[in-house]
Amino acid sequence: MISSVQTSGADILAPVITGILYYIAAIFALDVSQGQDGIATVWPPSGILLAALLISPRPAFAWHLLAAAIASLAANLAIGNPGTMSAGFTLANLLESATAALLINYRKNDNLSLSDPDQLIDFCIAAFVSTIISASVAMWFIPTPSLLFCFSWFSTDLLGILLVTPLIMVTRAAIRKKGVRPSNRSSAEVIGIFAMVAGVCALTFSQSTYPLLFLPMLAALIAVSRLGLAGAAGAVLIAGSIGSVSTSLGSGPIMLIAAGPQIKSLFFQFYLLSLFSASLPIGALLAARRKLLGQVSESVRLLQLAESTGQLGHWRLDVKSETVTWS
Repeated sequence: MISSVQTSGADILAPVITGILYYIAAIFALDVSQGQDGIATVWPPSGILLAALLISPRPAFAWHLLAAAIASLAANLAIGNPGTMSAGFTLANLLESATAALLINYRKNDNLSLSDPDQLIDFCIAAFVSTIISASVAMWFIPTPSLLFCFSWFSTDLLGILLVTPLIMVTRAAIRKKGVRPSNRSSAEVIGIFAMVAGVCALTFSQSTYPLLFLPMLAALIAVSRLGLAGAAGAVLIAGSIGSVSTSLGSGPIMLIAAGPQIKSLFFQFYLLSLFSASLPIGALLAARRKLLGQVSESVRLLQLAESTGQLGHWRLDVKSETVTWS
């Protein structure tokens, strides 16, 4: 009876947390990084909801979607969107995350592992397809539908999924110590590396005199080399957050572009997508390499154990000295 009550409580608490995080992220994105067309530069709620769907068991899908629907409606109404538009945008966002989750779950047999290059590609394809569907649906709930609005919605939600979902998945895997591990680094080193990334991004986007957009790329690569996938996802998310806030305040190298706010916003989205494309695949390959080395080490250990138990051995050939020895 106690176990049943605890399980029921956990099943209820998870969707509530999803809804709260969705609402906070939506309000933050709309208030801080709102573009000229009413669409945020990055839409983190999409990544939060998709991660919740990928982590949760199938029976809990409906509860997470319901919590996100309530949060999305509340956020849209809070910023002054009409009821019909708020409902349409909510429908588009829910359809997006549900479609992506179904596509990803269809392609994999177990938990999503972003250290597998094939699963990483499947994840990106699912994000691409689902955001196209979402943008197509949302376009019909605005007074004057346009391809520019559709593309802006697509790029915003795509970035939200690509930046936020991997970070949540990698962090969860690191905590559970199964699948992907960021690396055996101390907490002080992890904090120090992310603080370095934040400092570089703050330096880059706090001024509008020099085109220093290459500096966050260097910081992200350092984070990837030290922390793997967790460093890649965290560095890109930090760059996106600081860059979005600075750009909305009229600061940063993006202001050097002689164009309107809409073009500047699209360029910043392209920059974040480039940063993601450069860092996350490298992190996936490094994670796959560490996983392979771990498997080889385990195989060698088991072989040595079997030889010791069976009182067997093997010959070793030293290529340099051309000597043969018995184990």
